[in-house]
Amino acid sequence: MLMGITLGFMAMSYRFDRSSRRRRLKGLSSYPLVSVIIPAYKSEKTIAGTLRSVRRSGYENTEIIVVNDSDDRTPQIARKFGARVIQNGSRLGKAAALNTAVEAASGEFLLILDADTTLQRSTITTLVRSYNSYDAAGEDVGIVAPKYAASNRHNFIARLSDMEQRLHQNLMKVQMNFGSILSIRGSCLLITRQAFQAAGGFSRTLLEDGDFTAKVIKADYKIKYEPRALAAINEPETLQSLLRAKKRYGKGTFYCAFRHWNPYIISPQSLVCFFPQFLLMVAVIGLLVFQNPLTLAPITMLLASFAFAGISSQALVVFIALASVIGVFIGSHAITAAQASTAKYGMAGGMAGTLLPFILFFVPLVTVAYARGFISGMLDKLHRRPELEFSNW
Repeated sequence: MLMGITLGFMAMSYRFDRSSRRRRLKGLSSYPLVSVIIPAYKSEKTIAGTLRSVRRSGYENTEIIVVNDSDDRTPQIARKFGARVIQNGSRLGKAAALNTAVEAASGEFLLILDADTTLQRSTITTLVRSYNSYDAAGEDVGIVAPKYAASNRHNFIARLSDMEQRLHQNLMKVQMNFGSILSIRGSCLLITRQAFQAAGGFSRTLLEDGDFTAKVIKADYKIKYEPRALAAINEPETLQSLLRAKKRYGKGTFYCAFRHWNPYIISPQSLVCFFPQFLLMVAVIGLLVFQNPLTLAPITMLLASFAFAGISSQALVVFIALASVIGVFIGSHAITAAQASTAKYGMAGGMAGTLLPFILFFVPLVTVAYARGFISGMLDKLHRRPELEFSNW
């Protein structure tokens, strides 16, 4: 049954890819103002690259607003790129920075951008064109999210995180079969001003993007995934920073689920989001309690097939999934075969080489970190501690 559901997810992901290629984006006859909003905290080492990518994006009508929470050189750097800077006297957090910037912004569209995220040249244009195509079809869209890729894949931990991100993005493709997605990453989002106002802005909570998503959906807007737009993000490069981030995500997820039972608990999209964690739990119980290695097969299939980007052949998807399952039992020979196939078909180099560590080491480790964060959130709620504590960052 679990393997059947997994194969169903793979088919829905492939179905979205097919429909996405058929949905052609029309060119822009006009360029509505896009307000690029960048919340910054100790960002003087990264913000120049972010601002440079905005300026090189090719979109003809933007304004840039940087809200700085720290005492560093970020304002001077931002002004060199023509950005308007709002300097806070103390650290107020990302949600407060975004709400402040939106009040000062004039754009019909709001592009939320982290200070260590860079854009592909066509990203802003593609996001606006994607929104227009849905709007022309009569859909009320509040957010369009791009595809993410790690900008620091030279680091092994970051490369594993990038594989996890690929998994989440393929799950977003599955969610798109239900008309809207639920799980987003707040590093780069195109938001309409109407949706922002209907949702009441960002809340001061640990996972402000997840909380905002739920409010947008409750305001009867849809959230779309646009894989033709690309944003490059900085992933954690050390095990300590990775586990700290995952624990924070787990804690923030609890707050979101506690406040927004619908859609985070009772929606088809939530079942898609949490299915990998359920498979992993089944695999761990099967291995430790029943000592049955076959329980690894469904989670291995899902993770392996979704970790590879750019797969257009259904036969190749099946081959990689089967090779990955076999590799769990007989060693690395099947993984090497999969790596040879990925090279032949021009896919991301080195993916297969990190697949086994990803499945056997990374996924269980971050799942434990998520669980610790979730439990920590429950205890904080029980003791009535505030949701936004900067010590978690």
